Amino acid sequence: MDEDYFTLRNVREKGIQSRLFSLNMKDIFFESLLKLDERFSYACVYHQSIFKKQKGSFTRKTFLYDIISRFDGISYQDLSSYLSERYGISLSKDKVDEFLVYHDAYYDRNSKRYFKNLETYVQLEMKQKEEQKSQ
Repeated sequence: MDEDYFTLRNVREKGIQSRLFSLNMKDIFFESLLKLDERFSYACVYHQSIFKKQKGSFTRKTFLYDIISRFDGISYQDLSSYLSERYGISLSKDKVDEFLVYHDAYYDRNSKRYFKNLETYVQLEMKQKEEQKSQ
């Protein structure tokens, strides 16, 4: 998989095959097998099991922070769409805010976007102002 995090749905959408899939068992069966495999860690994010190919563990807060870190600022609407399309997760803005409070993430009320941290926000703002000056 080309992403760190995945769901069973991602595996199926990518066309990854397993003889186990022919058993026609419910997803919870396959998720349970992945949870037992020491090569993977997992977290439950609002009724959706999210997996990562790593030993150790991660939390839903870490997952969400890692996702917003991939973007140069992302609005709640775009983040919500991304989480829904990629992972089948639906989170309210309040829940997103709650998860990110415990990390260094920064929310800019003017642009209504989340940033990896305040430093990233300031750097992007300075870069944008420099680009505007040079035009």
